[in-house]
Amino acid sequence: MRRDETLRMTTYGNIFQLLLERVSEDAGWVLQIVHNTRGAGLTEAELVAELDQARVSGVQRHLKNLEDLGLVVCVESIWKTTWTGAGVSNWRTQLLSAEEGQTVAEPREGENGHHPGPECNEFRAALFSPGYCWCCRPRNKHSSEAIKAAERLLKQR
Repeated sequence: MRRDETLRMTTYGNIFQLLLERVSEDAGWVLQIVHNTRGAGLTEAELVAELDQARVSGVQRHLKNLEDLGLVVCVESIWKTTWTGAGVSNWRTQLLSAEEGQTVAEPREGENGHHPGPECNEFRAALFSPGYCWCCRPRNKHSSEAIKAAERLLKQR
């Protein structure tokens, strides 16, 4: 399923969704590549070469747009996502990973799925990082999951 089909089916209100709506499909791929380097960073020339292979053109224009939105920053010639950019990239992957018609868990304030956020008690699956929540903690660190496990044990009796 394409991202625009997912968006038509479901309305999300998080800030990452609002920003993602301002990013073209190709700019989304540029953001994804920058984010997936996880701090190793790529120079603009390396990004262009990488994305040429994926048939994404206009990389400089997309980087400028993403920078204007506050999603990427260039530090010493290396492109990196900002905190918000990491969240938009993760949200994009969350939507792309969802099965057709599936409602996906949204981030809460202070969460971007890449940097540990405030502790939470309710596990919200981060499809871009299986077994983890948007707060960056594993499933077993959420009290809601302990309650579900206890209920499953009681049903087995």
